[in-house]
Amino acid sequence: MNLGFEDVAAKHFTSIESHVYLVYCAYILMNACPPGVSDSAKSLSEKQQFVAGVLENRKIASILQKLTQIGGAERIKNELKSVLANA
Repeated sequence: MNLGFEDVAAKHFTSIESHVYLVYCAYILMNACPPGVSDSAKSLSEKQQFVAGVLENRKIASILQKLTQIGGAERIKNELKSVLANA
């Protein structure tokens, strides 16, 4: 399982500790089956590949980024309503 721990090059224990927490959170989130990842993706590497593929698509990545912001869902709803009204 590769979650980036081999890339840590820190001089202080607190930096390593922070990195361990980050990797642990990533592991938990990946096992929680991220939205859009099919249930057939069982291994962590399959899930990582799917998420990487989604992030390569700039349109989907920008929508996901907006959804994570405060009030992001409302902004996307308003954008969709304005596009549909102009169509």
